[in-house]
Amino acid sequence: MNKFKQKTKDIIFSFFMGGMSSKEFELFIYKTKEVKNGFSENDYLNLISINFNKESARREACKIIEKNIDRSEYETWKVNNIFNIIINKSKNYPQCIAALYGLYCNGYYFMQNLGINYGLPITLPKKYNFDKYLSELDASEQIELAAIFYPSVIEEVKKVQNFIRNKKIILTGESNELGYHYEYIDKRSDEEKAQTECKILK
Repeated sequence: MNKFKQKTKDIIFSFFMGGMSSKEFELFIYKTKEVKNGFSENDYLNLISINFNKESARREACKIIEKNIDRSEYETWKVNNIFNIIINKSKNYPQCIAALYGLYCNGYYFMQNLGINYGLPITLPKKYNFDKYLSELDASEQIELAAIFYPSVIEEVKKVQNFIRNKKIILTGESNELGYHYEYIDKRSDEEKAQTECKILK
C-alpha cells in the first residue's frame, strides 16, 4: 500500500473495515487513477471486473485488497480510527467506546483499562439494570450514557494512542486461525504498562 497516498489508503481501509458501501467503492476505484497504479495489473483488472450489484461483491473485493495491504498498517489504522471517533465524538462514538471491550477481550490486553472501565459498562449499562445492550438503545440514550465517560476516556485513549504512535506498542495485524485474539508487540517498560492497567474509576 506504499504506492498510495494516505487519503486513498483511508478510503480503501474504510471499505475493507465495512465503513463504505460496495457501490461507493465502485465509484471510487473507477474515478481514481491512483488505484490502477497501486494494484498489480491482474488484481486491478479483477477488481474492476467485479459486479458490484451482487451481494458477493464486498467479499470478492476484500479478497483482492487483502493481498495488497500491509496487515500491520491496516490494523493500526483501524484502531486509531476508533480512537479518533471517540476523541472527536464523531458518528457512532458510543459504539466505538463499547468496541474497546471487544478489542481487549480479543487479545489487545494493553486496552485493559479502556475495555473494563469504559467498554464494558457502556455495552451492558447498569442504568438499565443490565437488561439492555447499548445496541438496543436509541441514539439519544446512547449519547446520554457515553457522556459520563468524558473527558476521562479521551485521556485514556490518547495514552494508548501515543504508545502506538511511538512504536512502544506495535500492532502486527496477525491473529489466530479463528480470526480473533489479536497479536501485538509490547516494548513498554513495566511502569508504562501499569498506566493502561485496570484501575477503579471514582
